[in-house]
Amino acid sequence: MTEFDVTELVRLEHDLDGIVRPLRRVAGVVDKGAVNIKGDWRDNARITARAHGRHYPDAIDYDSGWIRDGYEAQIGPRMDRPQGSMGEGFEYGSVNQPPHLDGNRAADREAPRFEQALADLAAGLL
Repeated sequence: MTEFDVTELVRLEHDLDGIVRPLRRVAGVVDKGAVNIKGDWRDNARITARAHGRHYPDAIDYDSGWIRDGYEAQIGPRMDRPQGSMGEGFEYGSVNQPPHLDGNRAADREAPRFEQALADLAAGLL
């Protein structure tokens, strides 16, 4: 009968789990922030876009995922949805309307909550 000492493998598994678990928690914080910004952005846009932009709020969404150096979320209007291509004009203005800054206001509102969630996560890891 052949026996293998897998002690080092078990230690490695434990060490990797100690790294992966916090990364998953960071991803959760990022996703929660993205959901909050998306919701606030949509709420803001429903007020500022009025009748001429009635489909625009529903175009606002987010994608998130792992990238080389971490985890990210991208929030904004989807070009494949009705009025999604009008996002730049709604957000930053055009010759026909002033900037609404709906996304900027949503991000500003979320910033302190996001920073606190990351600080709480970091404190819990120490």
